Amino acid sequence: TASDQELRVHARAAMRGGQWEAAARDFELLADRPTVNGAPPRWFVSDWWTIGPYPPNLEVPFGPEHDSDPFGPTENLRTPKGLRREWRPAEESSTGYLNLAPVVKGAEFVSAYAFRRIYSAKKQTVAFLFGADDMSRIWLNGNLIHENLAARPAVPDDDVVMATLEPGWNRLLVKVVNQKQQHRFVLRLSDDPFTIARALQQSDRWDESIRHLDEAIVRNPEDAMLRVNRVRVAVEIGDQDLVDRCLHAALELSPDPIAGEQLQFYCQMLMAGADAAGDVFEDAFTTSQRPSPELLALRFRRNTLNGRWAEAADDALQLIELD
Repeated sequence: TASDQELRVHARAAMRGGQWEAAARDFELLADRPTVNGAPPRWFVSDWWTIGPYPPNLEVPFGPEHDSDPFGPTENLRTPKGLRREWRPAEESSTGYLNLAPVVKGAEFVSAYAFRRIYSAKKQTVAFLFGADDMSRIWLNGNLIHENLAARPAVPDDDVVMATLEPGWNRLLVKVVNQKQQHRFVLRLSDDPFTIARALQQSDRWDESIRHLDEAIVRNPEDAMLRVNRVRVAVEIGDQDLVDRCLHAALELSPDPIAGEQLQFYCQMLMAGADAAGDVFEDAFTTSQRPSPELLALRFRRNTLNGRWAEAADDALQLIELD
């Protein structure tokens, strides 16, 4: 019987040669085997292939949108001017970024595509956590699942896209239009509810984060920090009754009474909008032996919203030291 490592090596070699069925057989075996944490893997990804450059038009479909098979014919991949294009293998950086500059030879005001396959052991809904520099589109199995028209840097987890993986192979295609300088993106999959909730909160999608956060709490009912984060969401959406209920649940689980007082003052300050409450909150921080990372993050957000950049920088440094 082949070991897990042998199956993975064989599957990766098969994928690099376009032998998808052979790789799928290896993944089927791996999907039945528990990992270190006891759960079998839920999906497997191939390497990336990239192709470009194409004109910088996000809405205009070019060849890769019609034929994204890196091992298929290349005739349909030509540019509008008839220039030949071919898929090339590419690797992510150690931080998860895929740099598209090499395939376009560093050109600006162009677009490029990236393609990979995802093998799913079953039908399942996952989050695609994504950030791109600049404008971008994502297709899953030929269906457009995401579009962002902003010219921006590539920030991890900037966009959260919920989509369904079908059993077996799924085709993922990404298009990124570059204006100037960096031309790259970062993308990862997750089905962890707290990870998804935090990513949604990062883009101020508070209402959408509630369901995922509640699912995380059901899975880990004794985790006080999940309850604290739930209070934060309730504050952001302005639901006083929900704040009171979540705060009560968080305080019941919190082993640190000072942290509990800090959280209480923070909620009062945000809901009432009173400067005096903010002063009391600061006093609570001063007397605390060691503020929790979650509460420091809350104060960091308040300081940035109020334009208190020096104070926010101090909070950020403390968070880094606690990391």
